Amino acid sequence: EHKVARDSIDKSGDLASAQIGVTIFPDLYPGYKAGESSIHALYYNAFYNATKCIYLESQHPGELQLLRLMRWKLETVPDFQIIFVVPIRMLRAIRKAKSESLQYRKQAENCDAESVNAALKKPRYH
Repeated sequence: EHKVARDSIDKSGDLASAQIGVTIFPDLYPGYKAGESSIHALYYNAFYNATKCIYLESQHPGELQLLRLMRWKLETVPDFQIIFVVPIRMLRAIRKAKSESLQYRKQAENCDAESVNAALKKPRYH
């Protein structure tokens, strides 16, 4: 949690709380061997605590735990809505992840479970 000046909000000079979340993939930078995914925790907490709707604009929470949480909300909270505003054409990263996932599934269908774990690298978004 960081304190930021509220000058742009009001002129009282009070401080307001702000949360900053990031995703840093493992081994991307020196000193971040395990990576960082505080953005995941922020999304999870926001989705879990939502009472009426989730609105996402130009975001893709494709992580399985978040998708399961959204499905659970739709199935258990009366009249709950999830609204996505996205570009008509999928972003390049989404197309790539979809392609990698489909290719992995196709290769895995031709292997037994032990071979899949030993021979195939599971894509990040599968």
